[in-house]
Amino acid sequence: MPLESGNRVLTSSGTLVLKRWAGLATIALAACWAFLRSGTGVMPDLQTFTAWALSWPATATEPLQEVYFSSPLGHVTAQVLQATTESRFLWLHTLTAIAAIAGLACWSYLSAGGDGRNQAARLVILTPITAILLAWLGYYDAFTVVCWVLALFAWRTGWRPLMIAAGVLLGFQHFEQAALGALAWLLAWAALRTTDAFSSHRSPAWVLLGVPLGKLALIAVLTMSGTGSDQGRLGWLTDTAMLRTTVSTAVNNGPLLLWSMFAGFWVIVIYAFLGLPGRRERWCLIAAVGLPLFMTLVTFDRPRVFALTTIPIVAMLSVVFAQEMRKQGDGRLRLTLEAIVWLGTPLIFWGQTLFNFGALDRIIVLYGALIP
Repeated sequence: MPLESGNRVLTSSGTLVLKRWAGLATIALAACWAFLRSGTGVMPDLQTFTAWALSWPATATEPLQEVYFSSPLGHVTAQVLQATTESRFLWLHTLTAIAAIAGLACWSYLSAGGDGRNQAARLVILTPITAILLAWLGYYDAFTVVCWVLALFAWRTGWRPLMIAAGVLLGFQHFEQAALGALAWLLAWAALRTTDAFSSHRSPAWVLLGVPLGKLALIAVLTMSGTGSDQGRLGWLTDTAMLRTTVSTAVNNGPLLLWSMFAGFWVIVIYAFLGLPGRRERWCLIAAVGLPLFMTLVTFDRPRVFALTTIPIVAMLSVVFAQEMRKQGDGRLRLTLEAIVWLGTPLIFWGQTLFNFGALDRIIVLYGALIP
């Protein structure tokens, strides 16, 4: 090979490597910004949650404990890894939350491919999902998101038995969120299956099929342990006074609650919606978002439930947007819309209280809990 030609090859290779590392650096920067702008949160009375996790599958003695026991993967993991102190328990949940966020970014990165992969990973990191995971450290949400990540990767393989197995794991961890989220995922797939990103993907109905099997497995485990069957989380829907309070609170906080659902990611949702080819696809996307929204209206921890049941939708929209921007080649529009996602800080409510206010103080509290 002539010397000049060889130099050109080396230069091109070096440029490609530099570009790849620069792209990864922007993903890391997005993760740091998502961490700094919303802060973190340690579950109040972490000592009680640690003791509960280590005692599973004991019989629950109060409603919150019963809800906590209904999502057991974190408890089992804590017992296996001997996370018997508050610090170790918090480390376990913190590292699991980081792994869950990294897993979502990795799936988006691989699914988008090409020049759009870095942007897809950044977008999914900057959604309220990250803020929700960091706000409730010590609860079971991080393990639920890990299950969603595994389901997304199983879906990517297209292997039906693996998709069903992922659904079983989801149903075992959190049946209600898994059933609602998988149904919303199926509707989102019906809306986005015409796009290049997901035209060759199987229906996620195979994941949905495994969800009730996971619930049955949990009931079987609890029955065999002698602690009784799992009663689920939907009993409070019969409490009319509670429903009246939650709905009225949602109405009072209407505009802020609407923003909190996607925060700056709303521009991606709207862009994808307007780009859908027909009325049928648009109604499917509306329904996919509407189902989790209904559950958000009747709960106090907002938009936590919405975020945890729209994970596949958010991941898919990130990939679709990144690929469409790559095809159009409009760099200015791409950067403008992504900038809104960066600047649109997620809001987290408990009732009418803004939960993620004072981000720096909350980070300091987390540091003190992790390093006693």
